[in-house]
Amino acid sequence: MLPADRSQHPRQNILPVILLMSGFLLVGDAILVSLSEPVGFGILFPAMLGIAFGYCGWRWPALQQWRRRSGIHARLWFWGWTLFMLWLLSLVIFFCAIPYREETLAAASKPAPAAIIILGAGPKDCTPSPVLTERLNKGLQAAHIFPAAAIVVSGGKLRHHACTEAQIMSDYLRAKGVAPSRILTEDRSTSTYENFKFSLPVLSQHGISPESAVLIVSSDFHVLRASYIAHRAGFPNTRLAGAETPLLVRYNARLREYFAFISGFILREY
Repeated sequence: MLPADRSQHPRQNILPVILLMSGFLLVGDAILVSLSEPVGFGILFPAMLGIAFGYCGWRWPALQQWRRRSGIHARLWFWGWTLFMLWLLSLVIFFCAIPYREETLAAASKPAPAAIIILGAGPKDCTPSPVLTERLNKGLQAAHIFPAAAIVVSGGKLRHHACTEAQIMSDYLRAKGVAPSRILTEDRSTSTYENFKFSLPVLSQHGISPESAVLIVSSDFHVLRASYIAHRAGFPNTRLAGAETPLLVRYNARLREYFAFISGFILREY
C-alpha cells in the first residue's frame, strides 16, 4: 500500500523512482514482445500499465498535492491503490497457483487418441510465431508416439493476410515429415471455442466420433481452459499436452490468459 503522508514517510521518495522504472520495464517488454508476436491484449495492457506507472512517477509531486487537496481525493487515492494491489495479488496467485493440467504423452496413451488437435496461436506474417512453433513441435512428438492418430490443425484466416493458421501449421508439419494424408485442416475458426466446434465435422467426415479419445495440444498456460471449452463444444474424452511457452512471451501470455479465463466464465464458454 502506498503511504498516505509523504512528510511522515521519508522513504516514500523512492516510490516515484520505482514507478518510473516499472513503467520503463513494462513498456520495453511490450515493444520487445511485439517484435515476435502479433500485437494483442497481452502486449497492449502491459504497455498501458507501464505508461500509467511512468506518468505517476513523473508527476508524483503534483499527484500528492491533488491527494491532499480534499478528503474525497485522499479516499479515492487510498481505495484506488488498495483495489490495484488486490488485483495484483489475484494476478500473482493466478500465475503461481493455476493448475495447468498436463498429462505426459505416455499417460495419454490409455487409450491411444484417435485424433490430435493442435490449436493455432496467432502467427505473424504467415510464419509460425515462437508460441505456435512450440505447439507444433509438441504436436510432432505426439504424432510420432501415436502414428495411427489423425492430426487436426485448427485456425482460421489471419487479419490482413491471405494465409490461415491451419495452412501455416500444415505446411510446418509436412516440412517436418508428417504425411499429408494424416493432416486434417480446420481453417474457419477465430476462437478456442470455434477451434473445437468446427473440428467436429472435420473429424466426423473421416469417421472419428467426438466420443473418441482426443489429444489436445496447446500451450501450457492454455490447456486447462481449452479442456473446459472442448467439453462444452462436444468432446467428452480429452487428453492434454501443453507446450512450453517461450520465456520472452510467457508472462504476457499468462496475463492475457488471466483475463480470458474470466471472460470465458462470464460468457459461459465452460
